[in-house]
Amino acid sequence: MLLHASSDHDYVVQLREVDVPTLILWGEQDARFPREEQERLAVAIPGATLKVYPETGHAVHWERPSRSCGIWTRSWKRHVLPSSSSHHVRAAR
Repeated sequence: MLLHASSDHDYVVQLREVDVPTLILWGEQDARFPREEQERLAVAIPGATLKVYPETGHAVHWERPSRSCGIWTRSWKRHVLPSSSSHHVRAAR
């Protein structure tokens, strides 16, 4: 679907150029985007992480807020905060 949205454009080539940490959250019961699509995204984006949530649909962040927030926070701490250790990071209120 997403990767095949346009037959005259190769999204995989562009995705290979992504050079930031990428976290893909996907619900096993997502009726919009199949798992194969998410796996292709995760393979195409260097270093991407795919987290699959069982018994969850398309809106992972709404259906599993504490779990998705937890993995997002751990990913943020692992990838973003170490590189910004010389900067003051203020939490959003």
